[in-house]
Amino acid sequence: MKLSKQQLESVLFGAEELQWNEEILTPYKVSKPTRDAWFALEEGLGLRAEVPTGCRLDFVTDSGEVTFTLTGTPYDCLVDGLLTDRFEGSDSPEAFSVTLDGQPHRVTLIFPSHNGIIPRIHGVEVCDGASVTPHEYGEKFLFLGDSITQGWNSGIDSLSYAWRTSLFFNADCRIYGVGGACFYPSTFEKPAKFDPDRVFVAFGTNDFGHFKTLEDLHTAASDYLDLVCGAFGGKKIYGITPIWRYDTWIKPMGTFDECIDVIREEYEKRSIPVIDGLDLVPHNKTFFADALHPNALGFSLYAENLIRFLQEEEA
Repeated sequence: MKLSKQQLESVLFGAEELQWNEEILTPYKVSKPTRDAWFALEEGLGLRAEVPTGCRLDFVTDSGEVTFTLTGTPYDCLVDGLLTDRFEGSDSPEAFSVTLDGQPHRVTLIFPSHNGIIPRIHGVEVCDGASVTPHEYGEKFLFLGDSITQGWNSGIDSLSYAWRTSLFFNADCRIYGVGGACFYPSTFEKPAKFDPDRVFVAFGTNDFGHFKTLEDLHTAASDYLDLVCGAFGGKKIYGITPIWRYDTWIKPMGTFDECIDVIREEYEKRSIPVIDGLDLVPHNKTFFADALHPNALGFSLYAENLIRFLQEEEA
């Protein structure tokens, strides 16, 4: 039994915009005006903003098998919250099946997080007579950030800190991470179809050296955070300062520590709780894929420490 368009849309989460081309569905994490704003800054940023980071199919079914026909690469598939399959995919439609036992199970298909082949759903099939119901989440998270929030170099997309944190808290998430991003006010988007309970802001890695002076960084961070606070007043907003990196030589704007201090000051001006990024990932190359990005091990500790912070805050 092939799921209808209505059924597919009911079990697809994380997208601000859905595009149908006959029977083929393409999700986008942000709206077209926001994608255009990223393209206006730089083509590479626009291409990364087109990627459906955070988008997924998430449902409970008692089918004995689920078959996904997909374009794009790669997809992570979780059953009852555990990673069980990774579909490499290609630039032409391919079918991938998950075998189940006919009892109710949660099936989560996580879309690719990085630019390349545009991911598309050509169809989802379950056994005749099987039930398919959307997964029920406990809360909603919005992540705003750069390539680290997008999960670059995690190796497996679902192992990024944003994904791991969302899965732990059973949170419906929007992951607006864009590789190369800074505090760019023109790219801020308040989702029209998503009302988050918690908002995480995690820029700074690229801002270090991007702006000519620390005062320029002050201005950009201030303008961006004013938009965040204006859009999500009354929500829980968290400011994550940049994580450790091992290429922190002095740049024209100043030192990495000075950059962090500017960002921290802008958070504190608005009474935004500050999560110290330097406490999230150990200061050791073992936990990094390159000078900036954690590897899967580093991302696991990032998520673990972020989760601990949130749990302690709630205690």
